Amino acid sequence: MISAMRLNLPPLDQEERTEFARRQRESDSRVNRLFAVLLLVQCVISILLAVWLTPLTWSGGESNVHAHVWGSVLLGGLLGVFPAYLGWFHSRWTATRYVISVAQVGFSGLLIHISGGRSEMHFHIFASLAFLTLYRDMWTILLATGVVAVDHLGRAWFWPQSIFGVADPAIMRALEHAMWVIIEDAVLLVGIAQARREAAEAVQQHFAVERSHETLRSAIDHLRPVLDQAAHGDLSASVPAINDPLVRRLGDDFQQTLNSWKEVIVKVSGTVRDVTASSSTLQESSTQLAAGIRDQATAFAAIEQSLNSLSHSIHDIRQRSEEVGRSAGEASQVAQHGEVALQESERSMQDIQKSSSAMAAAINVIQELAEQTNLLALNATIEAARAGDAGKGFAVVAGEVKQLAQRSNESAAEISKLITESLCRVQDGVAAGEKTSGYFRQISSAVQASQGEMNEVISVTQSQTQVARQLEAELQRLREISNQNQSSGNQLSSEGDQLESLAQLLNECVAIFKTGEQESLTTAV
Repeated sequence: MISAMRLNLPPLDQEERTEFARRQRESDSRVNRLFAVLLLVQCVISILLAVWLTPLTWSGGESNVHAHVWGSVLLGGLLGVFPAYLGWFHSRWTATRYVISVAQVGFSGLLIHISGGRSEMHFHIFASLAFLTLYRDMWTILLATGVVAVDHLGRAWFWPQSIFGVADPAIMRALEHAMWVIIEDAVLLVGIAQARREAAEAVQQHFAVERSHETLRSAIDHLRPVLDQAAHGDLSASVPAINDPLVRRLGDDFQQTLNSWKEVIVKVSGTVRDVTASSSTLQESSTQLAAGIRDQATAFAAIEQSLNSLSHSIHDIRQRSEEVGRSAGEASQVAQHGEVALQESERSMQDIQKSSSAMAAAINVIQELAEQTNLLALNATIEAARAGDAGKGFAVVAGEVKQLAQRSNESAAEISKLITESLCRVQDGVAAGEKTSGYFRQISSAVQASQGEMNEVISVTQSQTQVARQLEAELQRLREISNQNQSSGNQLSSEGDQLESLAQLLNECVAIFKTGEQESLTTAV
């Protein structure tokens, strides 16, 4: 069974065996210190039990201190103090655990003796063996078992009252107890073997992890220069060959990552160039657009000013045309009055023969009318000149009226002269009056025609006024659109500046990276 437990351990190399032994020594040291305390406690307990139980057990009703008490004190001190000293101050000695194992089962025998062989105290043996498994050493169990066997068999034969509380030898009971101890030992030895195997496996795992760490550190040392170059933007480095399969796969993945970064950086650099060019073009276009919008706004302002001037001019023409129309109406009324006056003059000339004084009065009236007609003709000429092309016909009529007025005045003078000279020319005066009446009718017709043309001019000016107002409204709307375009142009220019700044910032960020295809992305961008 012992050889089987040895074979149960996993194969360890020299370094692992050394580490396993070191851990075993540290574990033994901790357990030795624990048993040092436990032994001292058991020493005190054994003395107290000896004082309390031994006199009654070995001397009946006597209560005085028996020699067994002094023997228990001496034996408990020997089993407790010296092994506790070794366990505390020499915990790393190999022999310490064997001394402690003997002392521990020795306390079991002492407590059984103090109790007079009580069966309950025999359980201390099983507990002691279980405690000794903390050493994970089968020899401590076997040594303690041997001590227990010798103690039981010896006292069962030579001193049965000390071990079982009987006077006759009790070899069979000793063998029965030995059987139970052997059963416990078998279980404890299996547990120790399992614990040692687990400890050995833990050492193997520890060194496997250490070796993995060492391999990983070595691989990282190979990868660190590449990582440092990549951290500083140099993507042209290549991952060196790595022996470890896991780390080699990591290196391959990192190399693929570097290659992907290279492709991304190259694409980004091209995009940055395009963005920079586009931002410059956008900036120039937005600047030109803003300048064009400002020029357009200036042109709209000039057009608006011209439309305002045109509107005022149309308004003035309309007012002048209305004034000319009113003057033409007055001239028509005057011409009608002149025609009536001439008719009266004809009647007066027919009656001139009856009264020279009445004829002279009529001649005065004719002269006054001629002067008024001359004045009206002059005014009509002026207004016709103001009317432009529309008043050309009216100007001709006004000129004729003026000439007629002058001739009427001359005729009136001649009539006045003829009145004084001879009545025979009265007939000629009547004829001249009829002719003058015809002229007045022509003047009236011309004035009415001129008034109609003035009305048309007024209608046209009204239409032009409405058109001018519509143009002003459309121009105002265009001006609002121009203002909106100017605002949009300014915003576009601002966004173009911002885009150019962002492109420059992206350019600076990308420029730190280097690839194998180019020395620096700065020159490319």
